[in-house]
Amino acid sequence: VGKAILLEASGILAFEKKLGNFIQSDKGHFILEASAARVLRTIGELEMELQLWQKAMEGSLQELDQKIDIFNAQIQSLQQELEDSIYLLYHEVDRLGVMVGDNLYEFLSLKTDELVKLLEEYYYKVSPGKSAKELAALLNQYSRELIHTVLSEKHNEQRLKIREQFESVAFRFFGRIEDIVDRMMEVSAEIFNITVSKSASKEYILGTKRFYFYFDEHPSFIPSLETLTVLGVLPKALVGGRLLKNAKSKLAELFDRNCGRVRFDLVEGLKESARDVAGDLRLRADSVSKGLLSALRKARSERGLGEKE
Repeated sequence: VGKAILLEASGILAFEKKLGNFIQSDKGHFILEASAARVLRTIGELEMELQLWQKAMEGSLQELDQKIDIFNAQIQSLQQELEDSIYLLYHEVDRLGVMVGDNLYEFLSLKTDELVKLLEEYYYKVSPGKSAKELAALLNQYSRELIHTVLSEKHNEQRLKIREQFESVAFRFFGRIEDIVDRMMEVSAEIFNITVSKSASKEYILGTKRFYFYFDEHPSFIPSLETLTVLGVLPKALVGGRLLKNAKSKLAELFDRNCGRVRFDLVEGLKESARDVAGDLRLRADSVSKGLLSALRKARSERGLGEKE
């Protein structure tokens, strides 16, 4: 009984249950399959390095040097193809960024008049019985709430849309890099007469990229009537029209600026994700090319020492 209590307190049973549920889920199956496929490909690449070293230990040293030169030239060509692919990746991300900007500009154009109308209706609703100062404060607060509500909703909508589009682009380029890696293996096999078996590749697993939006009221060039000292002594009948006009201008300005903040946040998130993916692409291809080259250099070094002896 004591052991059972200790086991439950350790959290191991709860962890095993969560792990079991995860493995049984579709996402769990996908991640396990992708991980297993990645392991198989890595094993195949390590076997290729070993076979490459073994083949490099055969034949004359002059022949080996010639093959290494051919290998280096082919790998450099494939690495340039990798960099070209990464350049195209950034171009695709820039295109997505432009789409985000266009979408938010259209949203700004369509939504501004709607928000201004809501503010005007609110003004006539709450105006009776309020002083000019009280009314200015209410209009300011209502404007901020309106903008925050519509932009938070728009931000979430755009975030999900961007993630879906970016994943499609990223997976496409991961596929290109796997093709380059396969050709690195094929080049090595062809030069050194090695039989290579290609493991099936699975899609990469992208982490969740979070996009943040912080509502902010930047310093405004439009003077706020709420801050004027004369406001407290002037009758509302004299300043009411100016008060509403100022509130409308303030709302339009804040909405414009915060639409810009949403656009900047989403586009910067895209660029950061692109940099992460580009780093993964380079790391993937470099690990294979350097592993193959290391096997050849090791064989060349051992052959050189052997001939000196």
